[in-house]
Amino acid sequence: NDVGTRVVFERLGAEQVVRLLRELLAPEADVPVAVHALYLANNIAVRSAEHCAHLVQDRELLRAIVGHAASGESEVAIGALWCINSIASHRADADADAGEPRFMAALEEEGVQPMLEMLLGDSGLCLGVRDRVKSCLDYFAAADDA
Repeated sequence: NDVGTRVVFERLGAEQVVRLLRELLAPEADVPVAVHALYLANNIAVRSAEHCAHLVQDRELLRAIVGHAASGESEVAIGALWCINSIASHRADADADAGEPRFMAALEEEGVQPMLEMLLGDSGLCLGVRDRVKSCLDYFAAADDA
């Protein structure tokens, strides 16, 4: 159900939602604030491809999300990886479970796959982050097969 994110976009407008998320995900953001902002971004991304497009089209916001995936704070990294998962999950044909990924090109332009592969090679990565990284990489493998 898209009621929550729909209302946020209707009341604030897409530009304001994106600006707020950019501010909340600034490098100097407190960890709890960044975690909550990432989960808000994730909920926006997963609920609707239309709303997700606003996140992806703002490259500064997309870079912030991707950058947080490499955070030394596991809570922050996991939140960012959930966002990447949700962004990667949308297909060009909204009614298809498989097929051409809708936002994969934007993720590739931000160097997400090499960053994920680098993270996976980090022996100090906690199990929760490692599992999320593997899940994200599955979308890239599926995109390569499409």
